[in-house]
Amino acid sequence: LQVSHAHMRGSALLRHLLVVDEVHASDVYMTSLLEEVLHRHIQAGGYALLMSATLGGETRERLLRLRRTSPLDITKAREYPYPAVSFRASSNEIDVLPVAQESTSKTATVDLQALADDPVGIATTALSAAHQGARVLVLRNTVNDAIRTQTALEEIAASDDPSLFRCASLAVPHHSRFAPADRCLLDTTLESVFGKTSTASKTVVVSTQTIEQSLDVDFDLLMTDLCPMDVLLQRIGRLHRHPERQRPAGFEMARVVILTPANRDLDTYIIRQGQNRGIARGPHGIGTVYSDLRILEATWQTLELTASLELPRMNRELVEATLHSQVLEEVASKRSDVWRMHQEHLQGIRIAQHNVAQLNVIKRTERFGYIDCCFVDEVGEAVRTRLGEDDRLVRFANPFTSPFGQEVSTLTIPAWLARDVSREETEAQDVNPTQDGITFKFGDSTFYYDRLGLRRENVQSTD
Repeated sequence: LQVSHAHMRGSALLRHLLVVDEVHASDVYMTSLLEEVLHRHIQAGGYALLMSATLGGETRERLLRLRRTSPLDITKAREYPYPAVSFRASSNEIDVLPVAQESTSKTATVDLQALADDPVGIATTALSAAHQGARVLVLRNTVNDAIRTQTALEEIAASDDPSLFRCASLAVPHHSRFAPADRCLLDTTLESVFGKTSTASKTVVVSTQTIEQSLDVDFDLLMTDLCPMDVLLQRIGRLHRHPERQRPAGFEMARVVILTPANRDLDTYIIRQGQNRGIARGPHGIGTVYSDLRILEATWQTLELTASLELPRMNRELVEATLHSQVLEEVASKRSDVWRMHQEHLQGIRIAQHNVAQLNVIKRTERFGYIDCCFVDEVGEAVRTRLGEDDRLVRFANPFTSPFGQEVSTLTIPAWLARDVSREETEAQDVNPTQDGITFKFGDSTFYYDRLGLRRENVQSTD
C-alpha cells in the first residue's frame, strides 16, 4: 500500500515464508491487495502458504495462478480432493497432494428453527439444554441480538443460576465491543471454562463472530443465526471440537440449531426504489453483516435439504454448493427481478472494491519519487488494509475501573455509532458511574459501558 516505509517493509518481507491464515475471510478489496503482495513475493523467489478450511475453488485457482482466469467449472470444483495441499512452482501447472486424514470426522445434525426473532425462545431452548448438562454456544450475528439474548437468558434463569457464563463473577456475553483489557480477560475466561482441559458443563455463553475463529473452545450444542456456509462451517468447528470429551446424555452427537427469520422470503429485505435500490437491509445481520443474499439463500436451501453434515467429508461440496459463481447466478436468475437488481448491485461493489485496491497499491513500475509513487502523510492516513468507515477512539481524561476490575483509558466506538460526531471530538465528556459501569457523552450522544459492553442510547445495532 502507498504508506510510509512500505518499500522497506516489502523488501524485508521477501526473504521470509509468507503465511496467510483464514484466507477465505478476505473480501474483494483485501483479496486484490493479497494478489499484489503474492505476485511480487513469488516473482522475487519467495514462498507463500495460504491456509483455509473453507476456501472456494474459484478463489483458490485465482490465488494460485496469480492472474484472472476463467471461472473454475463447478463440477471440477466439487471433484477437488479435501483436504489437500495445492502447490504451484515456477510453471503455471498446479500440483494437488491429497492429505491423509486422521480420524477427526464428526456428524452434526441440522435443526432449522424460526427463532431468530425470538430471543426468549432462544434463551429457553439454550437454558433447557444447559440444565441437561450441556455446554451451549448461542452465536448471534449482531451485538444487539447477542445482548438481547443475554438479557432474555437472565430474565428466565434464577439470579444464582450457575448455567450463565460469567467473568469476574458477572454474567456476560462475548462480543467485540469491550475494552481491550476486558476482552482479553473475557477470552481467557472463555478458554478456561470451555477449553480442552476444562471439565465444566451446564453452561450457556452468548457470543457473536468473536468466538468462531482462533479460540480453542468446545461445546455440546450450537445455536447460530443463519450465515454463509463457509462461516457456518467455522462455527461448527467449535462443536464437539475435542473428541476425547465425555458428552452428557442426549448430546452424544453434535447438533446445530440454525436460527432463521420467521419470514422465509429473503428478497423482502432488498430495497427496490431510490438510490439504495438493490442493497439488502434486514435483521440479524442480513444485508449488513452478510451483504450477499444470494449466498444466504443458497445456504438456507442447502440446509433445508440436509438432515446432517458429515464433516470434513462434505466440506468441499457444501462450500461449492453455496459460494460458487454458477450457483449464485442461478439463485438470482431463477427468481424475481429484485434478485437480479441485487446481483447487479453486488457486481458493482466488487468492481469498485477491486478498483480502489488498484488505486491504493504501490505503482512498482514507476520510478520512486514519481508523482504516482510519492506518499505524503495525508495519503498514507487515507489508505487502509480494510475498506469501511473508520472506528473512533474515545479517550477518558481520568481512567475508570471496568466492571471486571480493569483500568480503562480508551474505548473504541464503531464508526456507524459515531457518524454524527465531529472528527475533532476525541475526549469523553460527562463521565458518570452507574451500578456496574459508566455513562458518558461523546459529541451529542450518550453511551453506556458496563458488563454487557458498549452501547449507545436509543440506537438499534446493525453490527
